Amino acid sequence: MELIKRPPPITETKSTSYSISGTYLPRIPVHFSLRATFARWSQLRRGRQALAYLGPEHLADIGVTREDARRETARPFWDDTSNHRT
Repeated sequence: MELIKRPPPITETKSTSYSISGTYLPRIPVHFSLRATFARWSQLRRGRQALAYLGPEHLADIGVTREDARRETARPFWDDTSNHRT
């Protein structure tokens, strides 16, 4: 019979993080980070939908060409290259 190795214990290193074998983990509950991710995805989707309905004069006001707007609205909602943290 083979014994299953236990993971190393979680030790508190700072008031805001935990350490597992020297790797620091944030003390943020998972549901908060998921909520922030879903909120960001929703924000991206709404922004891209709004961009699709702008006319040429509005696009010119913000310095975006029709081709730029088309390319941006074709991106999936989870494609976030801004590394924005909420």
